[in-house]
This record gives sequence, structure tokens and C-alpha cells, in this order.
Amino acid sequence: MDEKFDASMTPVAVVSVASTLKTLFQLSVFLSNPSRPDPELGKGLRLRACKGCIGILCANFDGSTRGHVTSDATGTATYQDNNTYLSREFGYSHDVDLVWALLVDMSLLCTFMLQHTVMARPVIKGLYNKLSLSIVERSVYNLTASLALQLLIQHWVALRDPVWRINTVEHNACWWMFAISHGYCWATIYLGSLTMDLSELLGIKQVYYYLNGWDDPLTLKSSELQRLISHQRHPSFVSFFFIFWVHPYMSVDRLIMAVIMTLYMVCAWKVDDIDFEYQERQFKRKEIELSHVH
Repeated sequence: MDEKFDASMTPVAVVSVASTLKTLFQLSVFLSNPSRPDPELGKGLRLRACKGCIGILCANFDGSTRGHVTSDATGTATYQDNNTYLSREFGYSHDVDLVWALLVDMSLLCTFMLQHTVMARPVIKGLYNKLSLSIVERSVYNLTASLALQLLIQHWVALRDPVWRINTVEHNACWWMFAISHGYCWATIYLGSLTMDLSELLGIKQVYYYLNGWDDPLTLKSSELQRLISHQRHPSFVSFFFIFWVHPYMSVDRLIMAVIMTLYMVCAWKVDDIDFEYQERQFKRKEIELSHVH
């Protein structure tokens, strides 16, 4: 089948790619740049190289999301966001602020999870089919996921109290250990997305096939692969778990996010033995194919 690119699909494709890449980049920035109470920990776990490479692809990324938290001698946490400075006091001695911050953060996380859950329901997909809009279902999903994540990042309330803290400034080897391990996890997630048919995941292939009068690309996949996709859209549970929990500075807000997101992944991802056996067969098949290449 000779697949030629149709220029008429460009606007939808660009929006789909941009929104999904923005989602991945925002998530990596948010998870690798937690609140820190001391300026000396500014080095922290930034993953500069990873952010720089992905940032080149994400020209539409809003730099205002890259804020950080510092504190002065009075214990006032200051959120620095480009030229905007917002001072807030948080701590266990401020019960009202703590409760409010917890409510805000948990509400934002619930909004993000609800978007992922509700828009993936068969009822919603059936509604797209009735309206003859199934072609843009995946693109709209990615766009709304980006908006939900943007909302979470911009309104997230930082709680500076540490649950644990490892000073990576004085221990260079420790910093490199965290940086390399987190970089490896993000690379696994990104590369896993490529192997799971990135163009279909972004919604580009659906538009391209529709413009050429072909069937939905998902229907052309094997029933085993369709089953796996329905159980787990994103690759690597272990990588996400590692990113959430293995960090030199575990603040209260990050702990809340780690707990809630881990519980969500456990409940939402339903990969079973049948899916595992399918992936194992495919892996062995690829090994055999690659061995014949040499």
C-alpha cells in the first residue's frame, strides 16, 4: 500500500502532535522539578539534557510552567514563575493553608484522572461514532489531556515540608545516579510510545487513513494487540512508578501525587497474563527476525 502524505491533514496532525508532545514534556518537567525549600538544592534532579531535547520538539511549550520554589529565613515559600512572584506560607503550623492546599492539589489530580478515564469510556467513543467524529476522537483526547495537565501545573500548590531529603549537591555521584535513572525511565516511556504506533496514538494515522478512504487503523491490528491497547495505552508502569517515588527530595505535595497516581495506575491499567504472553511471543518473534538479518 503506497501511503502518500496529504497536505489537507496538516492542521489536525500538527495540533495532535503538538498537544501530545506538550503533554509528555509538561509531565516530565513537572515531575522532575518539585518544590525545594533551600536554594542550595537548586541543582536537584532537573534532567536538563532530556528537557532540552524534548523542548526542541515542543516549540509550543509554555515557559510559564517552569517555576520553582525557594524560601527565605521566615519560612515563606516563594514561587518564581518568570517575572511573576507569588508568596505563600505553608507548613504544618498553618492548618487552614495546609487543608486548602491538599484540597486544591487533590482536586487537580482528580480532574486529570477523570479526563483520562471518562474520555476513554466506550460510551464516549460511541458518541463520537454517532456524530461521525471518530476520526478526531484521539486528537481531542490528547488536546483535553494537555489542557488538564496545564491546569494542574499552573494551579498546583506546593507544600515545602520534606518527607525525605537527600542532598545531591554535596554528593555528585548521587546526583548522577538519580539523573541517569530518571533519564532512562523517561527514555523507556518515550521509546515505548514509538513502538506502540505513535502516529495512531497521536491521532494522525486516523486522519490520514480517513482522507485516503481506508479503514480505521486500529481495526487493522490483531485482536491480541487491540486487547493490550485497551488495557494499557501508555507503556511502562515500572518507569512511571520509579519517577514518582525515587527522588532525592520528596515533598508533601509530591508524596500526595505519587500515592494518588500510583493507585490510579494500579486500578486503571489491567494488563493480565494473556497480554503478557502476547508481548513475550512478539518479543521472541522479533529476536528471531533480527537474528536472520545478520
